[in-house]
Amino acid sequence: MIYHRPIQIEFNHCDPAGIVFFPRFYEMVSSVCENFHRDVGGLSYAQMMAAQQGVPTVRVETDFHAPVRLGQTLLRPHKVRFPCDQCGLQVHDPDAVHCKACGNLLCIPDEGR
Repeated sequence: MIYHRPIQIEFNHCDPAGIVFFPRFYEMVSSVCENFHRDVGGLSYAQMMAAQQGVPTVRVETDFHAPVRLGQTLLRPHKVRFPCDQCGLQVHDPDAVHCKACGNLLCIPDEGR
């Protein structure tokens, strides 16, 4: 299953230079998780908390490759489906050489390119 939720970068996400202030990305991730559970799972975070249930975040790690600016829209990046032989991770960057989860060497077919 693929869940899409585009996020339009607004002024409140940015520093004075119009670049997203990095802690805001974690707020956006939290928002997508909360909306996913409501839209797909049928339970809002308010309902889960009332039932003393939750979805804990154990570890979060982020690599920032380029700045995101005011007015841009964040979308799910293009990924390819290819199972890692070692850990089973199914989704990778199209140009991936190693699995991000376990470091295993991948041999993703590139359709003759």
